[in-house]
Amino acid sequence: MIIDTSVLFDAVVDGTRSSASRSLLFATEHISSPDIIRVEMAGALTKAVRRRDLSETYARAAYELAERSLPKIENSAPLMPRAFQLSLELSHPCSDCVFLALAESRDTLLATSDARFAHKLAGTGYARLIHLIEP
Repeated sequence: MIIDTSVLFDAVVDGTRSSASRSLLFATEHISSPDIIRVEMAGALTKAVRRRDLSETYARAAYELAERSLPKIENSAPLMPRAFQLSLELSHPCSDCVFLALAESRDTLLATSDARFAHKLAGTGYARLIHLIEP
């Protein structure tokens, strides 16, 4: 299974999907993510601080926990041509499509709590690859 940044974020920041995300992250074997998860995670935490959803202290602790909780990290460079193609096809941000490209290449599920992305894929051939984590 592939997890995206939304799952890691929900696992380390308390919220409505935290329990489900933690269960998935810590109880599922053979989880991986593309290397961009590190940059995206740092960006999500700093954005939450800027919006005043999290304190800097909480964000720093969440970042450290995320680093310790990272799944197997995969190189995103070989995924980029396919991610670019998916981004154009789906009219969706390329960074999300990197995770989808990895799931597609492994023929495995992509766990996400990004409902917008999951709904965009509904009714497409990619829907079979999505596992939406809901509250």
